[in-house]
Order: sequence, then C-alpha cells, then structure tokens
Amino acid sequence: MSYVEVRQSNDDSLKKHKDNVENALKEFKRRMKKDGILQELSLRESYMSPSKKKRYRKNEAMKRRKREERKQQWYSKTPRIDE
Repeated sequence: MSYVEVRQSNDDSLKKHKDNVENALKEFKRRMKKDGILQELSLRESYMSPSKKKRYRKNEAMKRRKREERKQQWYSKTPRIDE
C-alpha cells in the first residue's frame, strides 16, 4: 500500500513535504498510479465477463511485450565507447 508521510518540523533537513499537503497529495497520487491501484479499482467496479477479461489480459501482455522490446532497442542503440 502506498503512503506519504507529512511531517511538521522546523528542521531544514526535512524539506521533503514539511507542511505542504498539496505536494504530499501529488506524490501520493503518483505512487498510486505507479502501483496500479487506481487501475485495479476501476476494473473491479463493474462486472467483466470472462471473455473480456481474457481479451484485456492479452492486450496488457502485448503492451508489456512491446514496451520491453522498445527498451531493448533503446539500449542496443546507445553508442559504446571502446578504449
């Protein structure tokens, strides 16, 4: 589960969120999106037939595979300096 700690302190070393609730909320939303909690919540809100679930999982797997291929292509493109 994602959480963001908001501290009230006068110490300058704790600059992360200090008393700023808006920044803490933004970070919390970013973490929720990264963890996929909002996406899972929207999927669970309504009934999805087994065939639609299967199609959805297949599409998500294709997206992941394409993303991984793009990463591999990107890393293979980078020039290497040979000494």
